[in-house]
Amino acid sequence: MTPSLDPIISYFDYIKNSKILFWMKNTLYVGVIATLVSTVFSIPTAYAMSRFRFRGRPYITFLVLFTQMLPSVLLIIPIYIVFAKFRLTNTLESLILIDIAVTLPIGIWFLRGFFDSLPKELEETAMIDGCNTMTILIRILLPLLKPGIAATSTWCFIVAWDEYLYAYTLLDNNNLWTVAVGLAGYIGQYST
Repeated sequence: MTPSLDPIISYFDYIKNSKILFWMKNTLYVGVIATLVSTVFSIPTAYAMSRFRFRGRPYITFLVLFTQMLPSVLLIIPIYIVFAKFRLTNTLESLILIDIAVTLPIGIWFLRGFFDSLPKELEETAMIDGCNTMTILIRILLPLLKPGIAATSTWCFIVAWDEYLYAYTLLDNNNLWTVAVGLAGYIGQYST
């Protein structure tokens, strides 16, 4: 006895006729851009915090970590007020900004740990050979940090993909919804 293909065809028809694929495109757009920007900016920041000694370094390190201690629910109203004042509500760019602000501090923290794990002798040897700081970062350290960068980027993308609260609050137009908001819209009081 072979199972009927009717339920599978029904799912494909529903997906084709609903906005799920459109919401996935919005989520992918927000997630990829936020991940790229967050990763690109966290690499030099983490390198500076790991290798350079400067005044106020412990305070900046604490400030980076402190941003993750505040719950999203506490920040949603002030963020909404600021974004409404700058007319950034109901745009995917507002979600990209929020996701960058959420993922950048932890991206810095993760990559700083990866930079700390690399021996400083590699950089000293490269300086003796005449490399400057940017060359050391790009040609020596980044190839060694590929697994750390991949892990950080993956984490940033997952956070951006899963983000619900800000998307639900900032987006009114259902054409701009992300997957999390769109799928939550299918849950009613008496049915799912």
